[in-house]
Amino acid sequence: MDPFHILFSPFVLMTQHPWIAFVLAILFGLAGWMSAWGGWLVKTAAVLWLAYAVWETLVQILTPEANIRVDLLVIAPVLVVVSLAALALFLRKAFARV
Repeated sequence: MDPFHILFSPFVLMTQHPWIAFVLAILFGLAGWMSAWGGWLVKTAAVLWLAYAVWETLVQILTPEANIRVDLLVIAPVLVVVSLAALALFLRKAFARV
């Protein structure tokens, strides 16, 4: 499996079920809100996932026939990089306190 397929396969699922992106926004939001050390990157990830969830819902409602999604070429890598960095920061801070 090539890296391109690995990167975009979760987004294929989310284009069909945008509620998954809302769940990720809530999870990142809770993690950022519960962390006493700030978690600005985790909160940024929450805002980005929420924006993507709203965007994906609007695309589904307004243009349900859109098969070719060039917007995901920009959106997906940004979400993946920010999410992985936020997750790494959150886990590092969480385990540093233990």
